[in-house]
Amino acid sequence: MAGSVPFSYIGSGGNLVNVTGILRLENDDLFLSFRKANPFMLGRKLPLKEVRIPLTQVDALEFLNNRILFHVRLRLRVRKLEFLDPVPGSDGAEIVLWCRRRYRPIANELANLVTIQILERVFPDEKHSAGA
Repeated sequence: MAGSVPFSYIGSGGNLVNVTGILRLENDDLFLSFRKANPFMLGRKLPLKEVRIPLTQVDALEFLNNRILFHVRLRLRVRKLEFLDPVPGSDGAEIVLWCRRRYRPIANELANLVTIQILERVFPDEKHSAGA
């Protein structure tokens, strides 16, 4: 099972928000836990927020490994706007999480696990094998 993937920015449509957060998969849900960075209140942290997204509402979690120097990205697309409404930087049904490059293997594994679970939901009777 994939671990938690820390992220430091959330972007959507050119809007990039500085946050501290973790994306994790628990059973049949994705959880986004995050805290928006507050540069003006030194020593005081903003409240932690958590968003639960059932995998039945996830269209895709894609691993994006473009040639960005210090980051890899995860693109999360959901079926309903209400799930990403409380997430800063969200302007629709899609967000991009920016993860440090050292978390690349975990981010890739998490994206693959979610993709497999989505495919198993879409094609429940199909038998998947690597050699077939």
